[in-house]
Amino acid sequence: REKKSLESYFSCVNCLLACSILLLFFCITVAIFKQNNMCVTRSVVSLIDSKIVLDSQQIQRPYVTTTALRKSLKFDPRTTKFKQSQMCNVPCTLIDYNSSQIGPRTTTSDVSTHDVSTTSDGCTSDDSTIKQQQKWAVISLAIPSDVKQDMYAFCIPLAIAAWKNIGWDVLVILTGDENVWKEQGSLVESTSMTINPKTKFVAVKTPPEQKIAYSQIVRSYSTLFIDEIQPDDFVLISDVDLLPVNGRLFNSLDPLSINIMNADCGPMFEWKCNGCQGNVTVREHPMAHIGTTKILWNQLMELGTTTITTDEVAPFIQKWLEEKYGQKIEETQVIKGGEGWSLDQRSISVQIFQHWEIPTKKIRRNCAEQDRINRAFEHSWPSKLSDEEFFSKIDFHVFQPPFGEGQWPEMVNFIKRYFDTETKDLLFQYREKFIK
Repeated sequence: REKKSLESYFSCVNCLLACSILLLFFCITVAIFKQNNMCVTRSVVSLIDSKIVLDSQQIQRPYVTTTALRKSLKFDPRTTKFKQSQMCNVPCTLIDYNSSQIGPRTTTSDVSTHDVSTTSDGCTSDDSTIKQQQKWAVISLAIPSDVKQDMYAFCIPLAIAAWKNIGWDVLVILTGDENVWKEQGSLVESTSMTINPKTKFVAVKTPPEQKIAYSQIVRSYSTLFIDEIQPDDFVLISDVDLLPVNGRLFNSLDPLSINIMNADCGPMFEWKCNGCQGNVTVREHPMAHIGTTKILWNQLMELGTTTITTDEVAPFIQKWLEEKYGQKIEETQVIKGGEGWSLDQRSISVQIFQHWEIPTKKIRRNCAEQDRINRAFEHSWPSKLSDEEFFSKIDFHVFQPPFGEGQWPEMVNFIKRYFDTETKDLLFQYREKFIK
């Protein structure tokens, strides 16, 4: 009897403990739900995302149902107080890109999708790739007073050749005094057009002291004033001194999403927005590379469907920044690392943060040690890499200045290994003319 009595006692105790745990879990769930209704919504949306993405019958438009659901939730981050960690930017695919698995560089005729990991939100990737669309890489240059002393001006033909090598065309936006470019930029432009006749140069008039700031931020607005960009064209922001190497990742970006390469590598910053309950903490994304179709670009940047002339670009951007971001381009020249230097990255990061209804793919990279030919690390210089290592790299951050006597041997190593004979010879001739 005593044994049975003890067994009954322990059985009751176990039942009470189980009930207490369930009750505690329920109370915590209710409390979290009251604090932020996104906690419950997040799980629901993520499950739907996974189901849709994994359903091959719906792979062509994987986010239609999800977007409709999210809109019905009527959640507006501008008017709701929350912590960054509680905001689920779904549908969001998180990709850990392993450059060691991508093999030799690929062209448009040899495209395959990258490896994808399932995220903690239950998201996985789809098979949408930009195989048939017109693909534009957007780079920019603040027109220097002396073009032949400027490393960024020198890089333009190199960038155009590299992008052409993986099947992309290039839009070059020039800011500052166009007359200076007409007088001094003929060698750069003619060489670029010889390499790829589809290249487009567009000059945007800006005040001299603001040309650097405009050259950074104008890339986000290219779909507004460059007529060559069609609605379904893919537009990718890049830097003039950042050359693509392995085309597999670039040619497998998703045209149905905002693609953020090297995502989440930037710092957090405080954004003072109109209508928010206090400041909002936002993750700063790097400009190179962010890309999507013109249609989604216009939606992300709230540009509408109208177009403007190049003379209207600078006033438009100032007004847009004041209304959407709460800050304008300073009248003094921007200094690297100073106030206003990250205005381009922060303003577009805020737009990505706010427009959570647009599908987002965040592609994590290891630029420093693994997947970039990096001027900052000697072990990743072209001359230090085997062919297998060289062609597994995603991109190349060129030396400063690339035409310098000390830097040029490494550039020669890169050019000889990467380009065909005709392009290689053209670039060598270009350098000789540039430094004269």
